[in-house]
Amino acid sequence: MGQTLEFTLPDSLVALLSEEATKTATEAVAKVLALVPQPVTEYSVPAIADAVDMAPDTVRRYMNLPAEHPQRLHYLRGMDGNRKLDRITLAQLSDWQRRRGEVPVLKPVRRPARRRAAA
Repeated sequence: MGQTLEFTLPDSLVALLSEEATKTATEAVAKVLALVPQPVTEYSVPAIADAVDMAPDTVRRYMNLPAEHPQRLHYLRGMDGNRKLDRITLAQLSDWQRRRGEVPVLKPVRRPARRRAAA
């Protein structure tokens, strides 16, 4: 059958090989993740208002500014014109914060949905 070869490496070389293997694996994972499409994360107006510490009405006023206004908050319209269904993507929020000169919010906190009592 096959022959076995055993040898001992110095600790410094083992550490170097381990570091290189980790670096190579990290780079490979980053390349693969860059090719995978990311989901579009959408948030409601109250969730954005909580994240930026504003009242929901204030956020809606930013949404209703003219399209060419530099501080307008772009958003996705709700179905059938229902304002309660308006959504703001994380990319739109980050762009709006950048244009306003503020540090972008990482991600609004998601809370579990409230359960309604059975009738």
